[in-house]
Amino acid sequence: MRHKPPPATEEDFSSFLAWLHPDPEIAATLYLELHEKLHFFFAARRCLHSDELADRTIDRCIQKLREDETLAGKNAVWYAKSVAIFIEKEYWAAPRFQPLDFEPVCAASEGEKQGVLGECLQQCLNRLPPEERNLILDYYEHEKSDKIQDRRGAANLLDKSPGALRIKMFRIRRKLAAWVEGCLGGTTA
Repeated sequence: MRHKPPPATEEDFSSFLAWLHPDPEIAATLYLELHEKLHFFFAARRCLHSDELADRTIDRCIQKLREDETLAGKNAVWYAKSVAIFIEKEYWAAPRFQPLDFEPVCAASEGEKQGVLGECLQQCLNRLPPEERNLILDYYEHEKSDKIQDRRGAANLLDKSPGALRIKMFRIRRKLAAWVEGCLGGTTA
């Protein structure tokens, strides 16, 4: 397990700025530009919280500069980019979601929740026009290869491509989901 380094002091940060450029005004500008470049580096690689990862990269550079003053002779921007690559690898290697350590407290049992959900779903299905209701029920009726054959048949019957059928089903599901959510919201409020 890695030990956490001590936080950067004002002196460490000043050393980092001096590494960027001897003139404090220019160093401050270069620091902001570096932070922005790091932000875009992580954002372009689809990392969430790219600003936080840019900060972590600069913190790591400050830590390494504190540990090894010979780095001062190297190009700070290139060094920060190489550190950013390692930060990105750590980011993608880390687990994304932490499991909950507790069971949510809920007044209704699982059976009651399923019953309420089933009733809401049935009410919402009844709100659909008959052709849409039959289509969505047929669409989800079978398993595996039967499902594939049925969906091809439904697409041919409706004179639609399989992609157009999927879009139509998406729109029906979205409408049903909104109705079910409203129905469930009304029963729990």
